[in-house]
This record gives sequence, structure tokens and C-alpha cells, in this order.
Amino acid sequence: MKTKLNKNDSSNKELLDDMQLLTKKEVAGLFKVSTSTVDRWVRAGLLKFVKLGKNVKQARVYYHYSDVMEFKNSQYGFKIPNQG
Repeated sequence: MKTKLNKNDSSNKELLDDMQLLTKKEVAGLFKVSTSTVDRWVRAGLLKFVKLGKNVKQARVYYHYSDVMEFKNSQYGFKIPNQG
């Protein structure tokens, strides 16, 4: 049985939200840049991503929210104070 992850499906959207995964379009929106810029950051090794899906060619690419925020902090000089 194949399991497909469709972000438009409400149950899958909840799963993605729980995992704190963002789409490329959402990441681009956070930075107010194009999706091509996000692709360049990935190719340059600046931004980490995860692929979900069994077939490599059809896998969907997502970004962990924490990785995106870490990238934002490192690139734009925003520092989050350590707790404790």
C-alpha cells in the first residue's frame, strides 16, 4: 500500500504542521525572495532540506522550521539568546 503525503489533505497538513515542515514557497515568503533564490541557497549548502517520498524523482522537498530559522539568524545577524 502506497502512502502519499498531500499537503492539501487536512490530516496530512496537520502532520506537516506537527513536524514543523515548510514548503519552498513558504520559505520564500518568509524571506520575501523567489523560490529560485531558495534553490540557490540549497545548492550552495546554506539551507538544509528533507525529501519525503519513496521515489527520488517525485519526492517532495520540505524544510524544517528550525533549520530555516537557524539560517535566517546566521545570515541576517539575528541572535536568539540561550535559555538557561
